[in-house]
Amino acid sequence: MAAAEKTTCLQACAERQLTNPRVVRRYHETLLFMAAYPANRGQASRVDAELTRVTAATPALFRSRVGAKILKESGLAGEAVEGSFSIAMIEWLLTRFPGQIELAWLKGTAGADLDDLLSLALLPPERDGRLHTRFDMQSWLRFAVGADSTEERDLRWVLDRIRELVPDPELRDLIAECLDLRVRWRLTAAGPTRTGIRFPPRPAFMQRGPLKRTFDVARLLRRPLPEPVRLTPSAAGALIDVARGVLAVRGREADPVTYANPREVTLFRLERGIDIGLFGLEPRRRLPMESYFGYVAARNRVPLAYGGAWVLDRRAEIGVHLFDTFRGGESAFLFGQVLRTYVHHYRIGRLQVDPYQFGANNPEAIRSGAFWFYYRFGFRPRDAALREQAAEEWASIRRDRAHRTPAAVLRRFTRSPLVLDVDRGSEAITHPDPTRVGVALTETIRTRFGADRRAARRWAIRRVARLLPVDRRTRWTEAERFAFDRLCPVIAALPGLDGWPNADRRALVTVMRSKGGIRERDHVFGHQRHTRLRVALAELEASVDWDRVPARPRWRPDD
Repeated sequence: MAAAEKTTCLQACAERQLTNPRVVRRYHETLLFMAAYPANRGQASRVDAELTRVTAATPALFRSRVGAKILKESGLAGEAVEGSFSIAMIEWLLTRFPGQIELAWLKGTAGADLDDLLSLALLPPERDGRLHTRFDMQSWLRFAVGADSTEERDLRWVLDRIRELVPDPELRDLIAECLDLRVRWRLTAAGPTRTGIRFPPRPAFMQRGPLKRTFDVARLLRRPLPEPVRLTPSAAGALIDVARGVLAVRGREADPVTYANPREVTLFRLERGIDIGLFGLEPRRRLPMESYFGYVAARNRVPLAYGGAWVLDRRAEIGVHLFDTFRGGESAFLFGQVLRTYVHHYRIGRLQVDPYQFGANNPEAIRSGAFWFYYRFGFRPRDAALREQAAEEWASIRRDRAHRTPAAVLRRFTRSPLVLDVDRGSEAITHPDPTRVGVALTETIRTRFGADRRAARRWAIRRVARLLPVDRRTRWTEAERFAFDRLCPVIAALPGLDGWPNADRRALVTVMRSKGGIRERDHVFGHQRHTRLRVALAELEASVDWDRVPARPRWRPDD
C-alpha cells in the first residue's frame, strides 16, 4: 500500500471508537509494524498518536470478561501478564513497579509444591495449624503476614522464606523453576507495555522504498561494524531495564538480560534504523565453558526480536526469536545484522544453529519450514550425508516453486546442527563443542574415579596447582577465583598438559582467571588466542568412544 493510502486509512481510523477488542488488537499490531517501518515523518507522528489512543482505550476493554479473553497475551495497558519468572526478575518487577505484582493464586493455592515448601518455613508446631480447614494457602498467608498483609507484601514474604530455605542462588533459581513460581503483573500506561516500550532515541529511518528482501549475506557479514554507542552507567542501566521490559511484558525472560552485567552492555546503531543491544552476564552467573551473550534488536526504536549466542573459542551457536508482529518485514535482513554484529564484536569464525531452532521438538518450526530460512543464509548441515540430501531437496525447490518439502524430510535434517563458516579456512579448524567436552569429562570421572566427583575434584585442583604457574601473591577477585575453580576439572583432564611450554601454561592461567573478569568478551579473546588450548580440547573430545555413548532419542511427531 502506498504511503498516501496508509495516511488516508490512518485518518479514517482516528475517527473511529476503539470499543471492539478484536479489532483493537489487530489495529495495535498494524500500528506497531508501521511504527517500525514508517514511510515518512508525518505518518510516524500519526501512528504514535494512534498508539497513544489505543493505550488510553484498552484498560476499559480488559474490564469485561470477553475483552480480557480476546486481549490475553497482548501486552497492552490493563492486562495482567502472568508468567513463571525467576526470583531475580520478580524482585526487579517488585522494585520497579510497586503495587502491580502479586502471586498468581488459583483457587487459593499457588501450586501444591510451593504450598508444601512454604510449610517448611514455619515453626514445626505451626505446621499443624496449616491443616485447619478454614485455611487455603492464600488465606493462611494473609493471616500469617498479619494486618499489614497486601498482595505485594505476601509475595515478598514468600520470596524471603524461599531465600531462607535455599541460600544458594543457583539452587534457589532451579527450585523456583521446578515449583513453577508464577506471578501476575498488572500493566499500566505509565509503565512498560508492548505499545510504548522503546529503545533510546536515534535518527529515524523512513521506509520510502520497498522492503529489503534480498541482499548479499556474505558481503553483509564482511562489512565492519560502526563504533558502539558510548553508554554512561545510567544509560547502560536504562537499556537493561528496556530489555527486561520487552521480554517481561510477553511473559518471557533470558539470562543475559535478567542477570545483565551493567559493565558489559553494548549498543550498535546500524543501517536502516536497526539497533542491536548486547548483554553479557554478571560474573557469578556465567557458564563454566561457553560465554553466553544475549541481544535485543529494534528498528526505529521498536523492539522486534531477541535471542543470544553461546560462544566458545571462535564458534558461536546462535538463536533468534522474531516477534510475530514483525515477521512480514525485513526479518531476514535483521537476522543478517545480528549475525554481522556477533561475527565482528566477538570475532566469530563459525556460526552454528541448534536443531531446535529449525524443528527438533519444535513442531512450529517444522510447519514454517524454518530450515530453509537458515539454508538461504548459507547454513548447511554439519553431517555430510544430510548436507548432500539438503542440496538435492533445494535443487527440487529451485526447479519447481510449488514443491513443498515433506515434514518427515525436515525432521530428518534436525539430526545435525547447521553451520556457517564465515572465515575462509574456518571449516578446517576443529571448533570445541562444549557438550562433547562435558561428556568427555564425565567419561574421565567414571573411568578414573568410579564416578566419585569429590575425588575427581580434589585430583583436579591438585593437578592444576602443580602444573600451572598460579601466582598467589597477586590479588584475585572472588569472581575470578570462582571461575578459575569451576574450570579446573576440564583443564586437569586435558591430555598432554604436563608437556605444555611455560608460556602456554601462563597464558592458560590468564584465560581461566579472565572468565570471572569485568567483561567476559576479554575471556573470549584470550581463549581464541590460545591455539594449544583449542587443540587440547579437541583431543579430549576425541578420547571418548562415541559409539558407546547413549544417544538422545529422536523426536517423533506424536511425542
